[in-house]
Amino acid sequence: NVWEQSSGRLTGQKMLREPYIDGFRKFNSNSGAVDLTATVAQALSHFSYHASDGNELLCDLQGGRVDQSYVLSDVVIMSKSKKYGNTDLGVTGIENWLSCHCCTQFCSPDWKTWSGARRLIQPVFSSTTTLDAATAPPTSNKLVRVRPSAINFTQDTIKDRFQDGHTLLQTALQIAREEVSKRDIRMINVVRLDGRLFALDNRRLAVFRLLEICGRV
Repeated sequence: NVWEQSSGRLTGQKMLREPYIDGFRKFNSNSGAVDLTATVAQALSHFSYHASDGNELLCDLQGGRVDQSYVLSDVVIMSKSKKYGNTDLGVTGIENWLSCHCCTQFCSPDWKTWSGARRLIQPVFSSTTTLDAATAPPTSNKLVRVRPSAINFTQDTIKDRFQDGHTLLQTALQIAREEVSKRDIRMINVVRLDGRLFALDNRRLAVFRLLEICGRV
């Protein structure tokens, strides 16, 4: 809609106005932060990467639900060619976002993924990140050993296999038989919320939960 200011120093000035979105909320950000309850939104971002053959990713999704549809506002598109402005974090942003993504029940196992994607930017919800403001995840020179059972899952259900085709059970058995070293498995990314630990890598956590049950960790 076009709004024309009727008073004050901007009288006569025309402005673009968005309709009011009831129940407005942010579903994810371009730096990889996600609302884990917004499963459809996370799948939409993943699908955009697949549909563009890995060249673009739709993110910074925010808006509200209207009946059976969602109305989104002020979204971000990240592209390999970094052609969509300051909030387009390019290849760095796409890789970082996918490293944070946990597939939901709305993601297809046939969708394109980025195997071995790295966490390159600190995920934040507070504002839209630009490359000049992006910061790498904070590091610590102190590692704390935590038993897998002390870490909570962030999904109700998970896929039974990794992107390389190995099932979770196969991987657990290979580690238990020492056919694969634990050091060959990427470390589990964990966040602390209200004093509790939550895994961002649910399948890896499931593997080590199985190993703990068997007394192998």
